[in-house]
Amino acid sequence: MTSSGSQLGPDVLADLLCAMLAVNNLPLEDTVALHPALEREGLFDLPRLSRMAVPELFAALRRAGYPKSDYVTGLVANWLHATASALAADQGRRLAGLLASGPSDELDRYLLSLKGVGTVVLRNFKILREASA
Repeated sequence: MTSSGSQLGPDVLADLLCAMLAVNNLPLEDTVALHPALEREGLFDLPRLSRMAVPELFAALRRAGYPKSDYVTGLVANWLHATASALAADQGRRLAGLLASGPSDELDRYLLSLKGVGTVVLRNFKILREASA
């Protein structure tokens, strides 16, 4: 278990979050460039992230320099809130276990079940995980 009380390492959460932020024509590279600011905002700490309300997430994204409109930032804040809540329900154990087993249809199905994760986010997450390996 990581020191933050989650089974997920901060790199997994960072990759998922960056993949989720790369929406509406925002390149994945641009979201990765926000990594230090997102980390300063505590967005890669699952217990902390899961306790943040949507307005707090919105404000944290803004402080981190997320460049999308208020509408898109609000949508993303809602997605992050829902996804963090789902992951925190088991301290990230299911996702950690699926990742440890390697790429699979089951992993893809699980990720796609998370609010805000569609095929583009899934593809971006896989790109980031491969780069981390």
